Amino acid sequence: MSIDCWLDDPVVPREPIKRIKGRSITDRIHDYTVIDIETTGGFTDCEIIELAAVRVRNDKITDTFSQLVKASEPLPPFIVNLTGIDDAMLADAPPIADVLPRFLDFVGNDVLLGHNVASFDSNIIYDNCAKLGLRRFDNDMLDTLRYVRRCDTGSPDNKLTTLTAYYKIDHENAHRALADCIANHKLYQIIRDMYNGTEKKSIADNDT
Repeated sequence: MSIDCWLDDPVVPREPIKRIKGRSITDRIHDYTVIDIETTGGFTDCEIIELAAVRVRNDKITDTFSQLVKASEPLPPFIVNLTGIDDAMLADAPPIADVLPRFLDFVGNDVLLGHNVASFDSNIIYDNCAKLGLRRFDNDMLDTLRYVRRCDTGSPDNKLTTLTAYYKIDHENAHRALADCIANHKLYQIIRDMYNGTEKKSIADNDT
């Protein structure tokens, strides 16, 4: 998928770039890496404050990655309330320039599974990779938000927190990246065989 966007950098003049991303797939897969990020806001020009990934092989978690990331400005109160991450927790965290290469090494060339990963997480990671001169973030993705819209779940909406509550999946520390990764992995294991290809959207179902 190719999307016009802008690199937002106050020092370097803004120039249009193309996101040349991987495929968005709906295959039934058993080997993948779940990813999730927490950020300073809900738009692509926000900062990453937490990166997490969970490697899955033959449907089992085999390794995890989790790292807080230093922000350049104080966190908005909304983000503190949502995630539980505060400025004190980020005071000694490494910058994104140190964390992102390690994250990329961890995920490798795996298919990436995430909730709204195709429209949110992957775009922010992609743009940060471009700013830092890192490799293009073009892994194929399975977006469980898009996937669940084509499943007969009976859930009142498609938010990750709603779905995990509906299926009684342990999801303590929701809106922390590693907890969301693990919960999303468990959700995919449940919904994987419900896919029927017919899209059904619901109100406010783009929650990550």
